Amino acid sequence: MDKKSIIVIGTGLLPSMVMAAALERTTQSVNAFLQPNNYVEVGISALSPSAQGTVNPNFPVGANSSTGDIGKSYYAPFAGLKLQLNEKFAVGLLYDQPFGTDAEYPVQNAPVFSQNGEGTKAEVHSDNLTLLIGYKPVSSFQLYAGPAYQQISAKAQLRGAANGGTAGFGQYNIHADTDSAVGWVAGLSYEIPEIALKSSLTYRSKIKHELLLQETRNGIELSALATTQDTVIETPQSVNLELQSGIAANTLAFAQLRWVNWEDFNIQPYWFGQATQGLNMVEYPKDQWAANVGIARKLHEQWTGSVSLGWDGGTGQPVSQLGPVDGYWNVGLGAKFNPTPQYDVSFGVRYFMFGDGKIQAANQKGTDAYIAEFKDTTAWAYALKFGYKF
Repeated sequence: MDKKSIIVIGTGLLPSMVMAAALERTTQSVNAFLQPNNYVEVGISALSPSAQGTVNPNFPVGANSSTGDIGKSYYAPFAGLKLQLNEKFAVGLLYDQPFGTDAEYPVQNAPVFSQNGEGTKAEVHSDNLTLLIGYKPVSSFQLYAGPAYQQISAKAQLRGAANGGTAGFGQYNIHADTDSAVGWVAGLSYEIPEIALKSSLTYRSKIKHELLLQETRNGIELSALATTQDTVIETPQSVNLELQSGIAANTLAFAQLRWVNWEDFNIQPYWFGQATQGLNMVEYPKDQWAANVGIARKLHEQWTGSVSLGWDGGTGQPVSQLGPVDGYWNVGLGAKFNPTPQYDVSFGVRYFMFGDGKIQAANQKGTDAYIAEFKDTTAWAYALKFGYKF
C-alpha cells in the first residue's frame, strides 16, 4: 500500500457541509485540529432549499392552499488553526456557526401564516469559538479538551390563523439581543499513519443562554406590563464519532456518526409560556442521529475525488413551523486539488432529500390536528475550503 498517497487523501478532503436537522447548520467537527503538524483552513458552506407545503383541507381558513416556498438560502463561514507546539502538546482554535434558521412564509391570499401583509418568519444566528489543547502520551494517541465560547441571537414573528389570529398569537413578535455563554469540549483520537487510519470521539457540552426577550402581542409590549424573566435556551450537547482508513492503494473509506440531544431543547418565551399555560414555542420530540459514509480516491498526482451518502433520522413529528422537515438522505461529490504539498483547495456539493413533516400551531401542541404538510422538500448544499500546512 502506498503510504504517502493514502495520507494525501486522508487530510481533510471534504469541507464541512451544512446540516438541516432542527436548528443545526454544521457537524461541529474538530477535524482541522487533528491535522498533522501546523495547519490553517478557512472556508464557507451554503444551503439552497426548496420547501413548500399544503394546508390541511380540514383547517377552516385557506383549505387546500399552498404555504408558498419558505426556504431561504444561507451561508456559514468556518475556520480552523492548529499549532503543534512540540511532540506532546498542540493547541487549536476553531470557528463556526453551528445553529441557526432563516425561514419566512410569503404573504398569501389565504391568511394561514400571514396577516396584515406580513408572514410568519424567524431568524436565529450563532457564532462558536472553540479552544482546544491536545496532549499525546504516545505518538498514536491524543487527548484534547477546552472551552467553547458561543454567542446567539434571535428574532421571530408569528402571523395568521395558524397561530390563532389576533385572538391568539397571530400578531406576536419576539426579539433577543446577542447573549454569550461558555461550554466545554473533550475528546480523544487514535491514528496509524501507515494505513491512513484516523479516528476521533468528541463530546460537546450543552451551553446555557439566558435571553431577555422583548415580546410584543397585538402591538403591545408584554415585557413593559410587568416584571419579566429571562428565557433560558440551552444549545444541545452532542457526540461525534469520526473514522477513516485506507482500504487499498490510493483509496480511503470514511464515516461519521453524530448524536445531538434535541429532545431536551426547547424555547419558551416568558409571556408566551404564561399565556399558553406552559407550552413551548419550539420543541423537538426526539434526539437526532445522523451518519455519513463515503469513499475517496486519488485520481491524479494533484487531484482526489470522493463520493458520500448521508442519512439523518430527524427529530420527530410534529415539526416546527420554521423547520418543517423530519430527517433526510443526501448524496455528495467532493474534490481536492493540491497545487503544492503544503496548499490545497477542497470543494463539494450535496443534494438533500428531506423527510415529510406535519406542523402544528405554536399554541396547539399535543393535539392530533395539523395545519400543513410539507412533502418533497429538497436542497442543494455547497462548500469551499482552503487549507495550508506549515
